[in-house]
Amino acid sequence: MSPLRPTAVYITSSNKLLVGGFNIDYPKPGRRVIILMNQNGVHERVYEHDQHQQPLFKYPYKITTTSNGNIYVVDRMSDYENRVVVLGQDGDVINIYTGVIEINKDLVFLPEDIVTTPRDNVIAADMRTHTLHILNNAGLLMTYYKTNDIGILFPWSLVFSPTGQLYIGKSGPAGSKTMGSNLYEVTLS
Repeated sequence: MSPLRPTAVYITSSNKLLVGGFNIDYPKPGRRVIILMNQNGVHERVYEHDQHQQPLFKYPYKITTTSNGNIYVVDRMSDYENRVVVLGQDGDVINIYTGVIEINKDLVFLPEDIVTTPRDNVIAADMRTHTLHILNNAGLLMTYYKTNDIGILFPWSLVFSPTGQLYIGKSGPAGSKTMGSNLYEVTLS
């Protein structure tokens, strides 16, 4: 990765590695990339610019993929706003998801984690609005779920167990008395 600093790591179903990275002197202008590597560390593909030679990412923060090869990247736009960039295997932008009006009218979309479900959908955890955004494998919103309805505030991290159980880690806002972390086991239906 040198001279880039790694920010996100994801192992694909074909045992390849997707690594997000940016220039070492960030936030100064420079490279922001996702690199696809094989098991020997050979760079097979670099995702950096769109078809108009514009940067794809500001700060590639989290990565997941779906079975059709689409790559989902939580891209940190600022400390207060993130987005999900969906790329095809060829690097073309399929979609950029920035939340929905019903949820993100007053609070901008701020996913902190992203995970692929056993049914090949993608869940983005919007910590600020206590919402799980469920996207299809083309990056379009299928539905959403308010985690505060079941007592989970500030969903921060997501992972599926090998048996298909979803675990949600939560955190509290900086400076809050609820800063403590919890882990919740959730069954999806």
